[in-house]
Amino acid sequence: GLGMGVLVFFLALVLAPLAKGDLPIHCRRKWVYGEWTLKKSAVTEGVNRCGYATPDSNEQHFSNKGVFEFSESGKEMTIALKKPNIVECLEGCEEGKNNGYFSLIYDEGMEIKLPGFNFFAFFHYRPKANTNIKMSDRLEDYDSECDKTRTGWFHTGGVMPKYWGCASMLQVKAVSPQNC
Repeated sequence: GLGMGVLVFFLALVLAPLAKGDLPIHCRRKWVYGEWTLKKSAVTEGVNRCGYATPDSNEQHFSNKGVFEFSESGKEMTIALKKPNIVECLEGCEEGKNNGYFSLIYDEGMEIKLPGFNFFAFFHYRPKANTNIKMSDRLEDYDSECDKTRTGWFHTGGVMPKYWGCASMLQVKAVSPQNC
């Protein structure tokens, strides 16, 4: 009846401010257009979380930086991100698999899809001086660096991908740089 509805509403009102989900990253689409270098690890069989816990947290991104490091296999890709969401592979892609698309995941990360290759990473960000990472995940306490990503992961595509690896990206030529 009415009593249960009031209770649910009250709980939602009280608990909603305690819910956390966003990372303190803000990167606009116009800042990601341009050329990027993507550095990859060797692939392994099975899911590779590349240092991330499940569920993930802002604090975890800074508490043990070593877990996000990976050995580059020497395999690099150079890609261009173009309007509206086009990926064009300039170097390092498999023959005939040079075009795809990208999506921003909110304003926090990016997914790249090419035939047989899917990549996701959060944009890089860092706490400002005197930020307590255990207590704050407020956007104003962090600097977003939208010209590079944190370590992310890739897989070889398909519904149930078999091969996974770690990767990161660095923007080498921006169409509209972040600080302009």
